[in-house]
Amino acid sequence: MKKRNLFLSAVINSRFMNSNWGSIPQYLPTNPFIGWIPFIDDSNADQKKNQAQPETAIHPFSWKTLLFLPQFAFAKAQQTGADCFIVDFQDAVPLPMKAAVREGLKAALSNGLFGQIPVVVRINENAIKDEQQLDLDTVVGLNGVTALMPTMIEKPEELDALHQALLIRERKLGIKEGSTKLLPLIETPGAVLRADAIAQSGGGRLIGLFLGHGDLFRLSGATPHTSTTMDFPRNAVLLAARAAGIPAFDTPYTKVADSIGLEREAREAKKHGFDGKACIHCNQITIVKRCMQPTGDELTWASKVEKARKNGLLDTLQKKLNEQTNQPKEKRQTDGMALVDGQLVGPPHIKASQRILSLTEQPAVIKKGRSGRVVHHRSDAGITPGAVIENPYELTITEGMLDLWLQSFYTHNPALTSQHFAYSMGACNHPNMPVPFMMALYLCVSMSDTHGAIYHLGFRDAKQTGMIQTGDTIRQKITVSRVRNTGDGKRAVVTTLRELINTKTNDVVFRTEKTELYPAQPHDFGTQDDVDSLRTTTPADERFNQCLQGWVKAQQERKDWTGFSSDSRPIETGDILLHSFARPLGITANLSLSTRFLVTHPIHLDHRRFDQGEGLGIVVSGGLVISLILASAARDFSHIIWEELIAANNIKPVSPNETVGAFSVVIDKQDVPGYSQLEWLTIKTIGVKNMTPSIDLIDQPFPEDFLKPLVGGGSRYDALCKKYHVPVLEGQIVGEVLRRIVRMKPC
Repeated sequence: MKKRNLFLSAVINSRFMNSNWGSIPQYLPTNPFIGWIPFIDDSNADQKKNQAQPETAIHPFSWKTLLFLPQFAFAKAQQTGADCFIVDFQDAVPLPMKAAVREGLKAALSNGLFGQIPVVVRINENAIKDEQQLDLDTVVGLNGVTALMPTMIEKPEELDALHQALLIRERKLGIKEGSTKLLPLIETPGAVLRADAIAQSGGGRLIGLFLGHGDLFRLSGATPHTSTTMDFPRNAVLLAARAAGIPAFDTPYTKVADSIGLEREAREAKKHGFDGKACIHCNQITIVKRCMQPTGDELTWASKVEKARKNGLLDTLQKKLNEQTNQPKEKRQTDGMALVDGQLVGPPHIKASQRILSLTEQPAVIKKGRSGRVVHHRSDAGITPGAVIENPYELTITEGMLDLWLQSFYTHNPALTSQHFAYSMGACNHPNMPVPFMMALYLCVSMSDTHGAIYHLGFRDAKQTGMIQTGDTIRQKITVSRVRNTGDGKRAVVTTLRELINTKTNDVVFRTEKTELYPAQPHDFGTQDDVDSLRTTTPADERFNQCLQGWVKAQQERKDWTGFSSDSRPIETGDILLHSFARPLGITANLSLSTRFLVTHPIHLDHRRFDQGEGLGIVVSGGLVISLILASAARDFSHIIWEELIAANNIKPVSPNETVGAFSVVIDKQDVPGYSQLEWLTIKTIGVKNMTPSIDLIDQPFPEDFLKPLVGGGSRYDALCKKYHVPVLEGQIVGEVLRRIVRMKPC
């Protein structure tokens, strides 16, 4: 077998060279948001399939744009900027005009209208054999034609037969056998299903596979759609091409005036791994070429990996092995393994990074200029006992904010849905509306800088201590309470006291403790949480008494007390309630809430950086997840007069489009002394994602360990799921909330 010359990265951007086109690339995984990037590897070039070499220099792996060029545009062909031209003898040419088009191509080539740009001729299908034979008679041996594009093929045998027909013509013309190359069009259901066999056929003439969707969807009856009907054909063609070591080209986007749709389709093609994409108008070339090139994210990632390799940061494993064996080996350019920005990088990623960089044309002269800098919003306060972390934000609660909250989180309490009812209870001043408990909690913890925190973990002892209503202007006070370093010494759980202050009265109207994960701290301090000692006694504070007195006043003023939409059976201690409400937050609502409540962590907002598609990768902030969990239970625990959140733990991340449902266990039930119509409930609510508990958990027994007041992190719940064989909940529990409420007894 002949050793094939490498398709060198330094010449990828040139269209022609006086050498044979390169070796088979390996397609290797890279960063999750980058996809699959080709890397040309010469490590086993001799073992790869030998294919006949073209007479002229062609480099199909460098073709990003393949333009269908009509005859009337031949004169301006070189001005289009396309990497390859496709001249059509088939569908676009009426039968009476085919002879004229053949002559037109010969004249254009003779006059040098295409310059050095490769030309592929789409020939007629077997169904019109006479025209196909005339196509072959015209094109075989024609100087300047790079390849033929067979159409409407179904089986590999058709390309093998075409190979024989071409051999006859090549021998007759005295040209090198195999010099006529093929770029078959995969455009029928049979061709898609046999793409692998087709890619291996044709006597070694294939220089790529080309996906066409027009006839494919005409024959299948399906409608082209990126994430459904297009995925399988794209994957089939791409993988078949990769297995054969040839490039793959994506179908054209036919809506010429739709530049947004074209960009989306081109990015999808690149995501699938295609080397280039067809264009049907010269106006599409710039967009397609840009989208098929490495993105800024890819180049940044590749530069970091290559810099780490050159600086020896990927040599840790090699150094340790050399120390053990005392037999240092010469290092290859693709050796190394280490973490780069939290991602494990090894030889496949190193090869991919080098390939990405090789695809980028470097400027001959680096122009001088000024570099930008990133503004870092960080507090100067240290993590020390009693340290106050400055917070620059002040926020006025608007009716729009309340409306956004009520649209996002279900409530069944008339004090939150009826201004008249809320005013009767003394929950607000006319004409304002009261702020829901969880909205107040979120205001208490959200409108602040991240201050170096890695993750939000949960809340402790959340209580409303004053009236909070629309029109109020509020600010936060953040005080460091305690620190507990993790056992491995790499992280620390930091607890801060968050107080929400009414700027007009300077009164604290809400307070909670927030727990977050930080980098390791020098010292532990402060008393740690003790779940068993969580407060369960009846509060006697002023706000609680105001709520009860307000309810009495409302009872006296309102004779038409709103009825219940609730279980007719009284709730008892030990009851497990499977809630029927389950819903996502949604991408739009997540962005709106994060923006309006001054959330600053990019993982909640930056879809360009974190979104892997359909909102996955974006993380709903912890307070909103807890709010979703309690909203799922709201219908079944309605007519709440007073509530406090004892503790809440965020356990698993939730993306905006993931559905959150919940089930609850009643830990305790008591009468409220002096108020025969009211009852105390201590409730633990567990949030689950992507299921509706009232349906999916109806026959599921729950281990007693699940139903303790608090269990803790996701690994603990997953361990319980394994121990008690509860696979339906493994990995699905997203949070737990322990709270106490006073509510009206169901009638």
